[in-house]
Amino acid sequence: MDRSLKIEVSSLYIQHAKAEYAIDAALWKSEIQGALAILRVTIKPSNSIQQRYQTLLHEESILAVYIDDEKVIDGFRSHLQETDVQHFSYQLELVSQDEILIYKVTPALSAQGDVRMLELNIHNT
Repeated sequence: MDRSLKIEVSSLYIQHAKAEYAIDAALWKSEIQGALAILRVTIKPSNSIQQRYQTLLHEESILAVYIDDEKVIDGFRSHLQETDVQHFSYQLELVSQDEILIYKVTPALSAQGDVRMLELNIHNT
């Protein structure tokens, strides 16, 4: 069961061990496969700097991803609540340069001032 959360571009915030950056993303989708909840996002760099950031996604491991788009956060939470599943495993899929980068994640919802933030902590194995 999958759902489109947002087609328009929003920023995705990526944290590496030594750097953090924002990169544009679009085609936000959620999918539920049994007890697995997937958030799938297509990376859409808007300039040459973001294209370099996109290359980093393929070269270096990431620690966390942050999302502050209310429509995406609310849509993902709503989709999860429509099932009978009590405990999910979570996966982030970043569609980038004709590849799908797959990360097992632990989500946490927080607020920074008036802005809600969905934090996806990466399970590096």
